[in-house]
Amino acid sequence: MSMERLIYFFLSVYLFIGNAYGQSESMRVIGVDEPPASYLADNGQAEGYVVDIVKALLDELNISTNIQISPEARVLNIAKNNENILLFSFSRTAFREHSFHWIGKVLTKKWQAFTTIDNTLEINSLQDLKQISNIGVVRGDVREEWLINRGFNNLYSVTYPAQNVRLLAKKRLPIIIYEQQGLSYICRQLNIENEFKSIFTVHQSDVYLLMSKRTSPEVAANVTQAFYHLKQSGKLREISERWYAKLAHLYPNMYSIEEDILSF
Repeated sequence: MSMERLIYFFLSVYLFIGNAYGQSESMRVIGVDEPPASYLADNGQAEGYVVDIVKALLDELNISTNIQISPEARVLNIAKNNENILLFSFSRTAFREHSFHWIGKVLTKKWQAFTTIDNTLEINSLQDLKQISNIGVVRGDVREEWLINRGFNNLYSVTYPAQNVRLLAKKRLPIIIYEQQGLSYICRQLNIENEFKSIFTVHQSDVYLLMSKRTSPEVAANVTQAFYHLKQSGKLREISERWYAKLAHLYPNMYSIEEDILSF
């Protein structure tokens, strides 16, 4: 069989499986509140950079389903107990490696320690962070997990990132762990001044679409192939460039595109 016929054969199989999957399988799609990657708009619909990637992926799979946004701890609990759950966007860590099917990387982001502009705190290491009275994190979030696994027992966990931003603004927390673009977005949404500063970069993580472990390997492989096709077709980069233009206008010098995805 010639190479051209071989390529045609595999493409035909892929399209057949994709169409069959879209017709015979139900998929639940759930993301976390991490603006501007994913969030609920005023109309109650999921929006964001990664949401657009997910929508394109569902089109590839010929699947029509609602995209939900829920607290991170709830999303992880749903994924733990169910099959055919597509989740976004979660950092890939050694602790999580064998608990999910990893579909594709959609962004990279820096985790930073933020405090108020007038705070004179100096943080030069993780050990310094352990001396702080309370550090704001989101319950179930990878940053909470990562810090707990490194011996932190001074974490103050909330359900939504905006809760920590309010507490920091009111100086009820000395430090929160978050990322710059999310902090800036929440400040705009809450209509408060972004009078915060980063005093330490805690970590940089790769963030993925993933599927629940109970999902069959065949289904996960099909979804992974569809994501690969998004990347090969240029659609992934097109989405990244569109959101880069939108976000770079609002938050200059905060974003870049690396390997077809946004880096925050």
